[in-house]
Amino acid sequence: MQCSNRVTAQVIPVDTVVVYESDLDDVITYSAKDSIYSDLKNKLVFLYGDAKVDMGTVSLKAGYIEVDLDLNEVTAKYILDSAGTPTEYPEFQDGQEKMRCEEMRYNMNTKKGFIKELALQQDEFYFKMGT
Repeated sequence: MQCSNRVTAQVIPVDTVVVYESDLDDVITYSAKDSIYSDLKNKLVFLYGDAKVDMGTVSLKAGYIEVDLDLNEVTAKYILDSAGTPTEYPEFQDGQEKMRCEEMRYNMNTKKGFIKELALQQDEFYFKMGT
């Protein structure tokens, strides 16, 4: 009598599912009085005229705001009125801290930014700094 101890195994392929958490935990809301243009291909949003962006505890107001959803960055600049005078300077607020500047870029992931011509008030002191 012959005995066979042959065992056959079936290999079941295992699929790997990679789940990415969102780069941003907060909901971004934005608005503008003049116009909003979305470039879906490049993941950009352009806000014109009394533009506002809220990102959790952080808010930004300016005459012009550009939101880069790919880089998670917000760029804000003032605009010129009909007489050519700068108006609607960027105003940045994080919690209780407020600042006004000529131009700024802010990364929503790192919470860091670049500011040009900063003006801010802390208590009774006013600060104005240039780049």
